[in-house]
Formats: sequence, structure tokens, C-alpha cells
Amino acid sequence: MDTKIITNDFKYSSVEQQLEVLTRDNTVLLDILDNIPIGLAIFKRTSDTLYQVIAINQQLVNFGNSLREYHHIPESIAKNFSWTKASLTKAFEHNICAFCESEDEHLVLKMLADAAKKHYASCRFRLKGTGPSNTRWIESKCVNKQSSAGEQIDYILFADVTSQVLWEEELEHIGSHDSMTGVYNRYKYNKFMEANKHNTFFNTGVIFADVNGLKAINDTLGHATGDELVRQTASVLQKYFDSNSIYRISGDEFVVILSDIDENLFQVNVSTMMTAMSYYQIASIGYTWDASLESIKSGVYKAEQLMKIEKQKYYCNHITVASRHRSQTLDILLDDLAHNRYLVYLQPKADICTNKIIGAEALIRKLDNDGNIVLPYEFVPVLENELLISRIDFFVLEETCKLLSRWKSEGKPLIKISVNMSRVSVAENDFIEHVTNICDRYQTPKNLIEFEITESTTTKDNRKLYQTVAALHEKGFGFSLDDMGSDYSSLSLLSLYGLNTVKLDRSMILKIDEPQGTILLKHIIAMCHELGQTCIAEGVENESQRNKLADMNCDFYQGYLIDKPIPIDTFEKQHLIHATIPTK
Repeated sequence: MDTKIITNDFKYSSVEQQLEVLTRDNTVLLDILDNIPIGLAIFKRTSDTLYQVIAINQQLVNFGNSLREYHHIPESIAKNFSWTKASLTKAFEHNICAFCESEDEHLVLKMLADAAKKHYASCRFRLKGTGPSNTRWIESKCVNKQSSAGEQIDYILFADVTSQVLWEEELEHIGSHDSMTGVYNRYKYNKFMEANKHNTFFNTGVIFADVNGLKAINDTLGHATGDELVRQTASVLQKYFDSNSIYRISGDEFVVILSDIDENLFQVNVSTMMTAMSYYQIASIGYTWDASLESIKSGVYKAEQLMKIEKQKYYCNHITVASRHRSQTLDILLDDLAHNRYLVYLQPKADICTNKIIGAEALIRKLDNDGNIVLPYEFVPVLENELLISRIDFFVLEETCKLLSRWKSEGKPLIKISVNMSRVSVAENDFIEHVTNICDRYQTPKNLIEFEITESTTTKDNRKLYQTVAALHEKGFGFSLDDMGSDYSSLSLLSLYGLNTVKLDRSMILKIDEPQGTILLKHIIAMCHELGQTCIAEGVENESQRNKLADMNCDFYQGYLIDKPIPIDTFEKQHLIHATIPTK
């Protein structure tokens, strides 16, 4: 049954009958249409793109004139111009999208197409001639009916919904923005992460920033001071990055996600931003860039882990500051360092053919409260898990530099000493500056220091590792890839520019008597030599193992066959006097 229009003055009840009368006498139906309190136009479709105006009510004329100041009208006729039913009819028959901004015409056309299929559709578009500073939003609702003659009749309502749109935008802004800083909030961040959880991001940089000492500032100086620190952090981020890429995800944490950004530009902006942050130590920063990021969540996680490394460094330098990030392990570590409970032992390295001592590895040991030695496996994993292992790595490096400086002053042989550096340590933002400053402080020749790089499942960022190794190699430092053949080793790291030595893991040496173990060792050694790297085998315990390694052309070895890790004074007496400088 056709839609009814109820009126006391109109004797025909169906739309079809009204339209039939309208074709004979417009005045009857238009009297009714003119009393509808909203703009209405009735169109007959003559083709998919052409429309004949059957009727326009007075409210639509009034509506058009009320928006005349926003609508684009030639200046020459603007003063005397006003819409009439005739001019509107002409405008709509010329272009059904007469009220619509050209970029939004597809919205109106889609509404009309949908109405033809579903009998009802609506859309919202911008008034033609309005711009960003004075946008007027129009909402249209279209009802489509088919006459008995098969004609498509459209009833289109027009209403100015600008105030509603502005209110909706304001509500959206309030709901998605942090009121204190003006950047996006956690709700917006969660929506973004959910919408993009299956998307791949290309050339993407991620920054994770955590305000330093916010809890302590709130507790001691008051929340107003803490709020100002949060605003200051956001302000620095906004200075260097688009506000639409910044999210405040908690009271003291910010995330910046930048897709399609050049790596060099990202690095420059991050460096400048961090300089501004570090001047007052406002926040701890972790960042990463990836050419192809399959999971935005993993990129944020990596940046967060790198931030936590910097956060622990901050708390090492501010021992009285309390925070949810500060662990009891850190307090114990700082106390142990202050009371000299950590010691450096040396394990000798020897030439595989001559048995001459050619170097040593510096290894960490700890004293318990009774003065007994605590082995690394009892405390190193805890420090690694808490992202505090770099304090030990830098302690061992400094003790090694002190030792080499003393040997030089005493006229003793200067041999190369390797120092373990976890990937956590290498990930620190100022790692290169830190190790260079330590060596310069003791005037240690950089060619006497070799860093043994170990794997880390927490902060695995090979791109940053490649950059760091290359930069330190240019300064003269040596690098060794530790644990080759273990569960965590990676063949891809053999391509590191600046890698001098590959250390064969003890687990491989234990299989040297097995046919498959022999084949694997032989090919790894040959491959390393072809790449221009020397090989050292660790965990060599007997002459049989050493002889087989020598037959495979392994270069150096260490293990109990020479000696276990021993105190420095014992090493000096038993091995240093026999040491020689390797020629390989």
C-alpha cells in the first residue's frame, strides 16, 4: 500500500493520486508541501543521471536563502540574488547535487542509488562554496517510490545539521583527546591498535616516552607540578612530531606512531627531541624504526623495552627516586657495587697450534655476605630480566680499562681482553659515547678491547646493533659473536660489518666426536674464514678436542685445558708473563 499524506484539504489519499493531480494542477499539493516544516523536493527519475523536478516547497527555498551567505554566488549578482522555486528547480535539474560540495557529490549519488534499491537512504555532505573555516553540513534523507506507470519518484528532505555536526565533533574530540595535553588518549590509542592489528606498516617509527620521577614529584612537590611536567613532555613531543601521531596512554606514558616516514628524518627528529628531553631529564625514551612492521603491537613493545632500559639507567643515577619501574633488584645492585662485592676474573685464550696465551676474557663474579664466590648463573639472569645487566657490563669494561692502564704503567705485556656486552647494553641510546668515554678516561688503546655480543630475546634490534658495531669498529674496537651454535645464535649476524671473531659455543665442542658435529664445526670455521673472521672455541677441556679443532683450522681456544676463570693476580703470575700478541 502507498504511503499516506494526511490532510483535511486534500481529497486524494495516495501519493500516486497526488502526483497525478500535481501534473494537472500544482497548487493543490504545493499548498500542503509548503506547510511541511522542513525543506522538501520531489524528483522523477528520467534516467540514471537525469532528474525532473516535480515540486519544491517554500521551506526549501527559505532554507536555501538562509544559507546564501555560505553558498558560492558570483559577486556581480550576490547583492540582488535570492533563491526562488524557479531558480532552485533550474539548479537541481541542471545538477541533482546543486547544494553539494563537489568532493562530496559521490555521497549524494550513492544515497540516490541506495534509495532506488532499498527505498530509503540518507547522507551528510558539505554545502557547496563553504570551506574549512565556515563549513555548513547538510543532511539529506531520500524516500523512493515507484508509480503504477513504473516511474521512480524520489522525496528528498534537506536540513542544516551544522550545529549537530559541531557538537558531535566536540564530543568526539573530548572522547578521544587527553584534556591535559591535547594529544590523543588511551581510548583513541586502543581504537587505533584494534583497527590496525592485522595491518602491515611500512617505514614506521615508534617512540615510547615515560615521564621521569612523576610519582616522586607528585608526592613531594604536588600534583600541579607533576601535571606541568606531563604537559611539558607532551609539548616537546608535539614540537617535533604531528599531534595526530601522539597518544598519552597512561599518567606518565606517551606513544608516538609515525608511518611512512623516512628513516633518516625519523632519526634526526628523534635525536633533536631527545636532546630537548634530556636537558632536564624530563622523560626516558625508547624508539625503533622498521621498513616493514607486520605488527604495530610488536613495534610498540620493542620501543617500550628500550624505554625501560633508559628508565633503569635514570634510576641508577637517581637512587632516591621511587617509581613503579624501580625494582628491589636495582637497590641491591647499587648497594653491591658501592660495597665492592663484584669482582672481575680472567680466563686465558690461547693459539690453537702453539698454546701461547694471546688474550683473555673478563668475567664477572660476586661475593656473598660471607665472602664466598657467587657464580654468574645465580645473579646474571635476574639482572638481565630486570634490564639492569648493563650496569655490570660497564663495570667490567671499566675494570678492564683500569687493568690495562696499570699493566702499561708496570711495563707488562698488553693483550687483548674481551668484555661481554648484552644486547640490553648495546640498546642504550648513549652506548657508543659511554664505552668511548670509559676507554678515553684510562687512555686504553681501543684495539685491546673486544666486545663479545650476546643475544637477547627481549631487545633484539639487529638494525641498531649493525649501526653500533659499525660505528665502534671505525673507532678501532673489536667485536666477537658469542655462543655460535647455541640456541640463541643467529647466522644472519655473521654479516655484521666490524665483526672480527666468532666464538664457537661449548655445546658444539661437546659434539666434536660425533660425525655430524665434526661436519658442522668444519663448515662453520671455513665459512667464518671466508668472511674474514677468526674462530675461537670455548669449553675446550682436553688435548683431543684441541687437536681436532687444529685440524679444522680453528684459530684460538679457551677452556679448562688452559685454565678456568681466575683472579687477576693469579692470571698475571701464571699466564701474562708467557703471553704473546697474535698475528692473525
